Amino acid sequence: GDVDVDSHLDLPVINKNREQLDSMELYPFREIFKAGVGNVMIAHLSIPSIDTTEHVATSISKNNVTGLLRNDLNYQGLTFTDALEMKGVAKYFPGGVISVEALVAGNDMLCLPEDVGKAIDAIKNAISESRLSWDDVNEKVKKVLKAKYQLGLNQLKPIETTNLLRDLNAKTDAIRMKVAKETITVLKQGTRNSLLPLKKSFKIAYVAIGDSDLNSVGKELGETYKTDTYQFSWKDGDDKADEIFEKVIDKYDAVVI
Repeated sequence: GDVDVDSHLDLPVINKNREQLDSMELYPFREIFKAGVGNVMIAHLSIPSIDTTEHVATSISKNNVTGLLRNDLNYQGLTFTDALEMKGVAKYFPGGVISVEALVAGNDMLCLPEDVGKAIDAIKNAISESRLSWDDVNEKVKKVLKAKYQLGLNQLKPIETTNLLRDLNAKTDAIRMKVAKETITVLKQGTRNSLLPLKKSFKIAYVAIGDSDLNSVGKELGETYKTDTYQFSWKDGDDKADEIFEKVIDKYDAVVI
């Protein structure tokens, strides 16, 4: 999502209100839930508009897993956490504590606890302290087993591994093409004449964001049109962005970003 910290290293914070989340981040989830997606992994994020508890990630937040996901979005499929060994959660909840918090929050499966033995002990302690019950655990286990049966995993069907990579990627190029076509966006058309299709006489600025080397789009533009290329890599900052902006604004027939 919209984060500036890698959750492998620390807990990212998303300071957006619920209305903003509903209009952007949560929209694709609503759509895939309608389409019948059966499993969801929950990331380690701090989102104060969902849960203000300090250092409590969405993956172990009851407000998030049960409140938002189950009740508000009405998702009843399997949920599993992102890896519990990641520093976004592990640095704040040592040992097996985090596994308990994840189950109490409403998750069905725990992904990569740091110490499985400690996790099991902590879960047993939570049951003895009535934070969890054996009924809770059994319900989750049955839910996982039901999913496995629905997928036919109760009957061993060995996979033919000859040409496995080719088979797995048989539709990859078509999906990439569909994504590429549907993510092309026209931000502004000319007031008198249409900018598209680009004309050979156009003076074009190509701004490559996130690239340190010229990609195939930039090369194609350079070979076909009168093109100046500006590269803004992930290492560059505001000064470079301002510099590129001043160079391209109102100086070209078309700007391709």
